[in-house]
Amino acid sequence: MAEPTRRGTPGAPDVCALGRQYGGWRPDSPEATICEEAYGGRTDRSAHGRRS
Repeated sequence: MAEPTRRGTPGAPDVCALGRQYGGWRPDSPEATICEEAYGGRTDRSAHGRRS
């Protein structure tokens, strides 16, 4: 099975998707929310987690 990848960053793992997949995070859980705020995914952020 291929690892989930982050859109816009070829080959980079999507750490939030990994947390949902292997950590069992619900999409609306505190863990998922913190991850999305820190690493992006649904928001428009660069590969380094800074706002664009």
